[in-house]
Amino acid sequence: MQLIRQATLLNAGCGSHYVDGWLNLDVVEEHRADVHASLTDRSVDRVFASHVLEHLDYHRQVPLVLAEFLRVLADDGELCVVGPDIERAVACGEPPQLLHAVIRWPADFNLADWPFMTPPTGHAWTATGPFVEHALESAGFTHVTYSGRLRDIGAEGWPLDNFGDWQNGYVCRKEPS
Repeated sequence: MQLIRQATLLNAGCGSHYVDGWLNLDVVEEHRADVHASLTDRSVDRVFASHVLEHLDYHRQVPLVLAEFLRVLADDGELCVVGPDIERAVACGEPPQLLHAVIRWPADFNLADWPFMTPPTGHAWTATGPFVEHALESAGFTHVTYSGRLRDIGAEGWPLDNFGDWQNGYVCRKEPS
């Protein structure tokens, strides 16, 4: 399957030059813009990343993405990361179909060998609580809340879908600089 990349077009500092079809960003509230924010200010209060990190290379891409989340977050801003946890899925007695979807697929995966299984999800690594926690702490986030059950952190206003108790959820805070 070939993926077609849709262009993301950013009109940075659009001022009075609003361009249809582009994401128009300007810091001046009086200017017509899709987003009012500075290119350099830390202006994002919350970032939500659900089932994202496990699709990225753990050693190269995850640190870059987390560093960018940290960069754009305002002081005391929060990050919520949700993802699968293979150890938790096994402990919960989840069926093999789910385990195969959560486990990293081998490079020689052949869909014909698994006619009744979920197709590969594109997971780049087998997410577990300790790996995610290490990545978040290494990026400089302060660990605030952890839950293997998403319903425990859902009351905090995050847009969570509870797919099962085999997921990890983290809410981290960026400390003021």
